[in-house]
Amino acid sequence: FVRPVMIWSNEPDGIQVQMPVAALHLMLEGLAHMTAKEYDASERSLAKAYSLSRAPTIIPLMARLDVRRGQRDAALRRLQSAIDALEKEDPSSSKIASMLWHQASIHYTAGAHGRAAEVCERALAIVTARGTDTAEYAAGQNNLGVALQLGGSTARALEYYERSFVALQNGMRNTQPGSSRKYKMQIPAVAANRGLAFWQLGDLARAMDSFRVALEERAFYENESNTERARLAKAQAIAIELDAL
Repeated sequence: FVRPVMIWSNEPDGIQVQMPVAALHLMLEGLAHMTAKEYDASERSLAKAYSLSRAPTIIPLMARLDVRRGQRDAALRRLQSAIDALEKEDPSSSKIASMLWHQASIHYTAGAHGRAAEVCERALAIVTARGTDTAEYAAGQNNLGVALQLGGSTARALEYYERSFVALQNGMRNTQPGSSRKYKMQIPAVAANRGLAFWQLGDLARAMDSFRVALEERAFYENESNTERARLAKAQAIAIELDAL
């Protein structure tokens, strides 16, 4: 059974997360160990990365490691602690939404689809307050759609995928060409989710159109510059897709 996938914001609030190169290498190393089910080694690498950089990207990876070890409650507590700290700094920060999406993914993998949708609704409210022309807003629409679809509400989910797709198109149209990457890289996931929803609803023609868009746009994703940060984003996305299967 193929599932729809959520979108994660690696650069919340439109600001690239600054991280020492050593921490970035350790984080990638931790993710590689996790994928290989070398959980103790993954924990050591991620802990070292976090000691060098308090970048919010590391916390969801640590939570994912908790989940891989069968410790869902520990993962939720870890993310909630991060949310509480972020809310003290700035209650409107889209970094909070990113943490909430990770919480939602834990809920829906545990079968708590209603709770996952509630958490995604909260995240969507945060990013919507920051504007409807942002990549985070598009992600919020998509992610609520995922929670609804996994809970059996495919028709409602499709409405959110459509809003997400429109938001991405508007974002690319209204931004400078050099800044459109964060919108364009979300299109494959949203288009694939949209295609899956159409397929489940019996609209095979539109499902095929959406899957075709997903495949065409993924070529851009695959051909992105081979920087450390790009490799991290791709590695995280692959891990998410594998978890969704």
